[in-house]
Amino acid sequence: MLRFSLIATFAAASLMVPHMSAEAGHHKAGEVHYKAKSATEVRAEREQAEEKKALIESRKPVANPGKIVVVYKNACKKFSQQDAMRTLNKIIAHERANSPVSFASSAVIFEDGEMGAIDTHMSIDSYNQAMAWQNSDAEWQRLFQEVLTTCAITADDVSITMGQIQ
Repeated sequence: MLRFSLIATFAAASLMVPHMSAEAGHHKAGEVHYKAKSATEVRAEREQAEEKKALIESRKPVANPGKIVVVYKNACKKFSQQDAMRTLNKIIAHERANSPVSFASSAVIFEDGEMGAIDTHMSIDSYNQAMAWQNSDAEWQRLFQEVLTTCAITADDVSITMGQIQ
């Protein structure tokens, strides 16, 4: 009788072992648990993530709420416009290097063929400070006068449109 109960216990235990293994998360032999990515796959994923980030960045607003955007526009004869644009870019470089007030400026050729610049200022106060500096800076004034002369216009011929980013 003792022999029968030992055999029954052994048989029951041997039946339980495979069942317990499966519950513990073990898998059949030869089954793939995790596939490592190749270096090519990792690079491709990183490139896709970087491209997505760049796309999101490119869709950011040109300025934050509260900033001032100023558009300067003037006519300039086609044969003079290239020279005037070179001088305008010198003005912008001079501003970047010498202005005590930080602001961004870019030269522009508009759809109608006119030229000018677009500036972005932190506030109306910083815009006023930049204007005061430009009015007092001899090199800035000299370069601005060169643009006016090249285009055969006066300062009154430059249109200025200002807006505040909302």
